[in-house]
Amino acid sequence: MKREKQNLGNKLQEHEEKHIVERDSIRDTVRTLNDLRLRINQLESETLASKNTISSKELIISKKIQLISELEESESKLREERRDLFAKNRELVYENDELTQTIDILQARIKRLNQSQMRSEAT
Repeated sequence: MKREKQNLGNKLQEHEEKHIVERDSIRDTVRTLNDLRLRINQLESETLASKNTISSKELIISKKIQLISELEESESKLREERRDLFAKNRELVYENDELTQTIDILQARIKRLNQSQMRSEAT
């Protein structure tokens, strides 16, 4: 009977030791899980911050693309206006040359008429 009590005592002690080891293991596991939860929360925060940064950069890029498109459209309009102005300038230069020639011709006629009139008056 004493042996049985001793065997039961030994088994109980072994069982308690196993229980203590399991309890410590569970505590370590819980600590590890809590650490992992904290790390997951940290990573989620970092991911959200990165997504916000990416969204901001995408918005900036979109605005830049829009501005570039507007600039290209403005440049195209300016080139077209410049072509029109050069064409109008050529027309005005041509008209100016014609008017200058007409003035020269009229001045020559006036000079001849004046000379003719002077001769007529002299005779």
